[in-house]
Amino acid sequence: MNQTIYQLKITLDDSSPKAWRRILVPADYTFFNLHVAIQNALGWTDSHLHSFSIAQKGTARPIVIQFPDPENDPMFDDESLDERREIISNYLGQSVRQCKYTYDFGDNWDHAILLEQTLPKDSGATYPRCVAGANACPPEDCGGVWGYKDLQQILKNPKHPEHKNMLDWLGLDKPTQFDPTEFSAGEVAFENAKKRLREYERDFGIKPLSESSESNDSGFSRQRGEEEKKIAHEAKELTKKKLPKKGLWEISQTPEPIFGNNFPSGSRPILSLLVHQESRFIFGTEISVPNDRGSAKRVLLQAITKYQILPKILIARDPALIEDLAILVKILGITIVRDKLKAIPAVLREMKREARLGQAAVTRVLGSMSEPTLKGDLKDLSK
Repeated sequence: MNQTIYQLKITLDDSSPKAWRRILVPADYTFFNLHVAIQNALGWTDSHLHSFSIAQKGTARPIVIQFPDPENDPMFDDESLDERREIISNYLGQSVRQCKYTYDFGDNWDHAILLEQTLPKDSGATYPRCVAGANACPPEDCGGVWGYKDLQQILKNPKHPEHKNMLDWLGLDKPTQFDPTEFSAGEVAFENAKKRLREYERDFGIKPLSESSESNDSGFSRQRGEEEKKIAHEAKELTKKKLPKKGLWEISQTPEPIFGNNFPSGSRPILSLLVHQESRFIFGTEISVPNDRGSAKRVLLQAITKYQILPKILIARDPALIEDLAILVKILGITIVRDKLKAIPAVLREMKREARLGQAAVTRVLGSMSEPTLKGDLKDLSK
C-alpha cells in the first residue's frame, strides 16, 4: 500500500523579505510531528508555545489544535484538541486545504500552511523533506514582524544608537554577517519527532501517549476486542426492532469537568455525555479512565436500549470521537455529523457550578448521572 505524501508550503505571514518553505511530509503525520518539521524547516528553535488553528464553515470559531497544557482547564466549548493525537489528513485535504500555525504567543509569528498537492511516497526517499524555500528565519524574540523590520533597519545604519547593541545581541562582529535572504533547502536537518515528543511530555509533565497505549494494549486488548464484539451484536439486535428516530442528540468525551485539576496530568477521568440538544435532557453519562475507547459507544447503546429510540442526527465535535463511533452508528443507521455543540457546554457549566458548592454537591451531581436530570416526558423529545 502506497503511503500518501503531502506537499505543504509554509509561509511566514507579513515577513519581509518573505520567508517560506516547501516541505514533504507523510499524510498520516500528527500535528505535533508537523510542528517539529516546521520548526526545523524554518529555522526556529522551538523555545516557545505554539498552536494550529483551522477555520470552520458557518462559524467564526476555529478548531484549535495544540500541545496539552496541564495548567489550562478551559470550559469544554473553548477546549483545544491534542496535537499528539490529531492526524493532519483528517483536516487538510478534507474540507480545507489551508490552516494557520502560530509560534511564540508573545511575538505572534503566524504561518500559513497550504496543502499544494498529494504525492505517492518515493520508496528511496526519507521524510520529512524540505525541497524549496526562500529567505532566512527571523531571530527569536526580536519582537515579531515589526521588530524584525526595525532590526534590519538598525543593522543597516551604523549611526543608529542601537546598532552596536543589536550586533552584540545577535552575536555578530559586523552587520554584513546578517543576511535576511540566506537560505538553502539542502542544509535543513530534521530531528527525530518521537524523541522531541518525549522531551515535550517530560518537560510539560504530561503522561506519554505511548505509556498509556503500550500498557493497555498488553493487558486489555483481548478484553477490548470482546467488548467490541458485544457492542456490535447488541446493535444488530436493536436494528431488528426498527426503532423510531427522534430529535438531535449531542455526544462528547472530555476530561471530567467536576474535579478540576485534582488528578495528575494525563490521568484525569473522561466524561462521556449524551444529551438531547433542544431540551438538554441527559440520556446517559459515564466516567471512565483516559483512553477508554468504548465509553461513548456504551453510553449511546445503553441510552438507545433504555429509551427505545434513535436520534435523527447525532452531533459530535471531536473527529476522533466520530471515528470511534463510526462502526456503531453505521450498524444502527444513525447519521453522525461534526458540528458545534450547543447543549453539552451548558450542561457542563451547570455541573461545574454545582461542584463549586463542595464535595457533597459533587457526590450529588455524580449520583444523579445515572438517570436523566431534566424533568419531562420523552414524548417531548421528538422535535
